Amino acid sequence: MAGSAGGRLHRLHVPPAPPPPALPQSIAVDEFEWGMRGTHLQVAAGRLQIHVYNRGMDDHDLAVVDAQGVLHTVPLASGADAVLAVDVSAGPVKLFCSLFAGTPDSHEAKGMVFDVTAK
Repeated sequence: MAGSAGGRLHRLHVPPAPPPPALPQSIAVDEFEWGMRGTHLQVAAGRLQIHVYNRGMDDHDLAVVDAQGVLHTVPLASGADAVLAVDVSAGPVKLFCSLFAGTPDSHEAKGMVFDVTAK
């Protein structure tokens, strides 16, 4: 129903909100000394394609734990790129460099970690 006031048409009902956009099923990640940057903070749960680029001068890797708790890694020489596909569950997903894990030189401890949320 619409009313008229002073020659102007006014809505009496608010139209329904459009559906939210679909969450991405892929993400690009840049690694560098000592950090990581990704293109999205939220991704779709399920199969996730991760395109990773080593922009640093040192070798790195990309590590992620999948929905079944299995660790997946892909090594990256300086300047290299790769694609890692994993199944992720809804909730937090940590992408990180696993080199020198458990030591004072751990790349993750130095800041090479990027957290996303799968929904």
